[in-house]
Amino acid sequence: MQGTIASFLCVCVAASTSQAIVFPNYDWPNYLGSRKSVRQVPSEEYEPSDYADKIIFLNKQVQEHQPGGFEHVSALSLQRFSIQLDLAIRQNDAQLQSGNVVFSPLCIASVLALVMLAANGRTKEEVSRVLGLSQVDDDTHFKYGSLLNDFVAENETELQTFSGKAVFLRQALPVSSRFLELSRRAYNSDIFSLDFANDPVGAQILINKWVADRTNNKIEDLFPEPPLSSTKLILASALYFNGAWLNPFQTEFTKMAPFQVSSTETLQVPTMAREGTVPFARSKILDCSIVGLPYKSNNNSARISMYVVLPNQEGVEHLQVLKHRMLRLPDVLSGLVGATKERSVVLTLPRFKVDAAIPLRPALNALGLTSLFDPSRSDLSGLLASPELGPLHVDEVRHRVTLEVTETGTEASAATAAALSRDGFTPLFKVNRPFLFFIFDHESQLPIFWGSIVRP
Repeated sequence: MQGTIASFLCVCVAASTSQAIVFPNYDWPNYLGSRKSVRQVPSEEYEPSDYADKIIFLNKQVQEHQPGGFEHVSALSLQRFSIQLDLAIRQNDAQLQSGNVVFSPLCIASVLALVMLAANGRTKEEVSRVLGLSQVDDDTHFKYGSLLNDFVAENETELQTFSGKAVFLRQALPVSSRFLELSRRAYNSDIFSLDFANDPVGAQILINKWVADRTNNKIEDLFPEPPLSSTKLILASALYFNGAWLNPFQTEFTKMAPFQVSSTETLQVPTMAREGTVPFARSKILDCSIVGLPYKSNNNSARISMYVVLPNQEGVEHLQVLKHRMLRLPDVLSGLVGATKERSVVLTLPRFKVDAAIPLRPALNALGLTSLFDPSRSDLSGLLASPELGPLHVDEVRHRVTLEVTETGTEASAATAAALSRDGFTPLFKVNRPFLFFIFDHESQLPIFWGSIVRP
């Protein structure tokens, strides 16, 4: 039984002949042989360039995460982006102002990185600013790609993780050799040539199959209808995560309990409970408490953990205040995680499941990424081999995520109800009101998933 099962997908879609399509999340099985209109582009078809020498040199340099170095600063920027995006989503989507917001910063950053690779001028500046990057050049792409790919642990048997990126090109589209080469070598993207104009159904089937494979069949119908025949490009990034708690909850302690959404609304939700030693901290500055729940990994290490941040008062408005306060922390989430200490805690946490699509364009606009969506200002000239081929812009950015948090009761336990009693020295961490959570990779310092839960 899994502790957290998460599949995540981001998509940018352009709907006219002058538009580009972009979306994150996926990889795919052996499907190419069945349709003549579909083929994977082999790397040997790329024109030779000087990038190969840089790859060998840079890959030796970007593996370590040193405080103050590129990887460390970029990880902190992505942490800050997570909070800013959550705030922007709630402020710009009326339906989500009082609902659950869950997304993968890692996946969104992956697709924005591919956009940044295609961008020049103002658009490049805006994307790099949103991601917290400066002086973006080819070396930056290799370093950033290494950071984003660092999440997937090799030789890991306990955690199931996968991230992948793909570039789906319109057949005969004269794409820049630099874009093709860096998208593959810096970001490990698969590259496919599709006949959007004459076989949109074939393109739909392949993309959906690729997405389903990369998300362990959690997302099977990303495109319920074929892409527009005018589609020129789809950029995709997929992320799958499946982990079991290092110390599972026991199902016999799960019961219905009240969850105080606001002062006027209370829900009855299935609530898990356990007592044990976990990373724990209280913050007077943030007016909240935080607890960490490690996932099982090789050698019982805790490379990845889910952290729950609980404001001291209920209500969405207090979640918003908490997020603004967190943005003032110099080390953002890393500082919050570093403040925790192992402590015996009685913990109650709602079981919850989220399966939602979030339109990201309004939120990204609010964060300053505006020219990308404007046909008169978008500059994606780095994508095409010749600027005379016409302007491209992104029409839409869609985000799809499925996430489930449950008990992991695979082993019998001798614990009884008395195991959940506490003395005056054992803190009670009772998650019975809206809360924040993030799934965090301790090695890369990357936030893999982020969410604010109002109604479990």
